[in-house]
Amino acid sequence: MSHAYSFPVDYSKIREFARAVKSEHPAHQGDKPVIPPTMLTSARLIWESPERTITKLTG
Repeated sequence: MSHAYSFPVDYSKIREFARAVKSEHPAHQGDKPVIPPTMLTSARLIWESPERTITKLTG
């Protein structure tokens, strides 16, 4: 089961993350950049509670 996460992200942090992962996609730049998919994965790893980790859920 997936869980919804909602958190504010400054556009400059999206551009910073895109640069860090070497993304050159134009959607990750500009005034209102789109979040790279790997940024969402990173967020899940940071905010997921310890009891809901993949190893706990799958045994």
